[in-house]
Amino acid sequence: MTESFLGDLRAKLEQFCTALTNPDRRVRQRALQGLLELCQSDEVNPENATDVFDYIYLHILKCYSDKYESCRTVAVSVVSEMLQKLPENEFYLSYVIPTIARRIGQKELVEESEELRLQLLEQTTGIVGKYSMRNPAFAGKDPLLKAYNEIVDILLKTLTDSYPSILRQSCVLIGELSVATQSFHYRAEVLTNPLLALLKHRHSPIRTAAVETLGIVALHITTNTDCIVKIIVELSRFLMDDSPNVRRECGRVGCRMLLDLRDRYGLFDRILPLVFGGLSDESPEVALEIAELWEKCGQKFYAENEKELMRIALVDSAGENYPEEWRRPTLGCRAIAQRGFKMINIILHEMEEWKEEVRLHATLLLTQTVLHAEKAILPHLSDIYPVLAKTCMDENRWVASEAVRVAKLMGSLVDYSDWSSRAMECLEKWPNLGYLKCFIAMFVGSGPEKWQDTAKIAQLLISLAMNLDYNFQNHLLMITEILVREYQVRGQEQAEIERSLYRTLVTILALSEEEAIQEKIEDALEALAQPSQGNVNVLHVKHLESVVSSIEDLDSTNSERAEPILCLYGLLAHCGFHIPAFSALQEAVETVMTLGSPEAKVKILCGVSTAMLKWRETIVTSLEGRVALLRGFLDTNIVPGLVWKAGFSAESIRAMCVTVVAAAARGADEECFVIIPEIADHLIALLDDNLVVIRKYALAALMASGPLPYEPLRLMAFGFLARFDDPSAEIRCAAAAALTTLKLKAGLEIGQADAWRKVVKEIFAKILIHLDDPDERLKAELLETAKSLGRDHLAEFHEVFGGIPESCAHANEVNDLRAAIEKLSLEKCA
Repeated sequence: MTESFLGDLRAKLEQFCTALTNPDRRVRQRALQGLLELCQSDEVNPENATDVFDYIYLHILKCYSDKYESCRTVAVSVVSEMLQKLPENEFYLSYVIPTIARRIGQKELVEESEELRLQLLEQTTGIVGKYSMRNPAFAGKDPLLKAYNEIVDILLKTLTDSYPSILRQSCVLIGELSVATQSFHYRAEVLTNPLLALLKHRHSPIRTAAVETLGIVALHITTNTDCIVKIIVELSRFLMDDSPNVRRECGRVGCRMLLDLRDRYGLFDRILPLVFGGLSDESPEVALEIAELWEKCGQKFYAENEKELMRIALVDSAGENYPEEWRRPTLGCRAIAQRGFKMINIILHEMEEWKEEVRLHATLLLTQTVLHAEKAILPHLSDIYPVLAKTCMDENRWVASEAVRVAKLMGSLVDYSDWSSRAMECLEKWPNLGYLKCFIAMFVGSGPEKWQDTAKIAQLLISLAMNLDYNFQNHLLMITEILVREYQVRGQEQAEIERSLYRTLVTILALSEEEAIQEKIEDALEALAQPSQGNVNVLHVKHLESVVSSIEDLDSTNSERAEPILCLYGLLAHCGFHIPAFSALQEAVETVMTLGSPEAKVKILCGVSTAMLKWRETIVTSLEGRVALLRGFLDTNIVPGLVWKAGFSAESIRAMCVTVVAAAARGADEECFVIIPEIADHLIALLDDNLVVIRKYALAALMASGPLPYEPLRLMAFGFLARFDDPSAEIRCAAAAALTTLKLKAGLEIGQADAWRKVVKEIFAKILIHLDDPDERLKAELLETAKSLGRDHLAEFHEVFGGIPESCAHANEVNDLRAAIEKLSLEKCA
């Protein structure tokens, strides 16, 4: 010791050391506090620090186990201050590190204070940093070698601590130790399990530190590849962590492994999911950072395999069809990915997991795999396609959307000729929404060579159209519209393609119940008709018969929701009757009316009634021809249903049959003028039916009739009069109006004409009686009917209404009516 040290400083130190042996805590604490202040002062400097520490270290280190926490805390601070001023001499490590290990490195908990355990761990971190082999003072030596086992023991204990700050500091210490000693790999493996346990910690900063530290440990494991794989597998699960920092660190670890791991070439398939997970992260900052690191990995791989990759680089090009929204990876990155195709099986397995987040993550990984593999993905297409198709119809819309995105990318990167046949075969064999969405996405992504298969695809779509699912219909319409637009752009009429596209569109139209889809189909049909310079009706005339003829199983006992019934109904309702398809439609309706269930018959008759309303627009021929067609259809399919039969089903069918006749009376009035008289006896009988709707439409149909012979006309008149007492006010008014349509057929015997005038007289009498009805609407209708009949039968009118006294309640209305009829008669004579 120097003479200066033997002076006042030694006396102070002796005083402090003596006080440290005092049993009184306050004395020891004051001595430690004074010693701390002395060490922090300039009296202790690097020149005399060694002498000071030699003098006090036994007393200070003994205080590490002092009974009182306050004394232990100050003692640790004193040693920390001294370590900062001591020269780089590993001699002191053999005293300090074992002392720390006895406090925080034992299997049982010795140091109970969390803050003090943290302080000791920070002190250990400082020692490791000071005595690192990177320090020039040690020039190739490993000063931490002797203390290495004790430091690892400390870490094994602190990594299981319950205090988050200690866990975080333990990870920092591992990072420092890995670069401070070349001996770190000796026991790096034993740190794996405690670190893996930290991945489940509820605090995201702890998980982030654990991920980073596991990456460091993995780089130093030299003899156990299985342990490295275990680390990678566990880290892969945290690519879906809620914290972006955890996900970012997983990507960083993956890139560090690709750069520095010794056995990285054999573990590409395990490491790549870590990187690809970062590349597809939802956070742009994370994805951008991992992309930069990934490019460095590619550069290193290219440099290591330059001879092989240089030849590929000479002919490597993106191709004209490369999607603009994607940035093409470098050749080195793609080369790494193409050596890790074993991971595809793992990805496909996870795409079918029950957890939504796992399925989404796996689909994102597949996106990156396809992006980097490009055409090299082709050998795995048979494995990928079924799983991808299933994922395209995932119940989670984000998963399904990403799957469609993958399919579109794959269609862009793989030649159309290499995947089209396989995809169409799968779609034909398993016609579900997933395969359809996958095919559409790949078709949209592929290049112009796809149009050579337009006819083939259009023919395939026909077999898919008979589907009631809304989503399926919507996507089928999507691909059909794509083909229609291409057909429209070509501007050349091609009968086969036009017929196939028409059949698909019309079948979807027939089965769809959504107005939005129906509007789109109508627009698509108009576009389809443009190359042939026609309109939609022209398409119906040309191709509707083929659609009707293709409907199968109409001869089965189908319910109203069966696909054949819905299809026939839709064709009738949306397309109507057309002459080329009339026979096929009539035969189809006859089959259902003969063999179908009552519900199916009602459904088809509903479609027929809608078609009848458009008869004038769709049936273009002479009046005689239209009459013959309508007469044949009604006689075959409708008139038998007008005959009364017992039962609710028969009543429903009868109601729909009379509805069809009423619809024909509106849509084909000229034809019905001729045809209604032929079936008037059936309709007259229905005026007394129990069902209101039957009576209503029977009246409507009879009003369209032409002139009748006396007897049926008489029956019709009395049938109308009987309806004046109908419970339905609407039918009472309609019956009054119907009387004005009664016309006696010309050329009959004089006696029948006289008999008809007597019937008219009875009609006037009935009108007069019902003028007392409280319903003002009926009264107005009766007066209008009397005026109309009185113009042609003036004598009968005066005979009934002429003798009404002025005191009658209806005298004023009758007088006004008489005046109006006389005026009309004068105008008629003039």
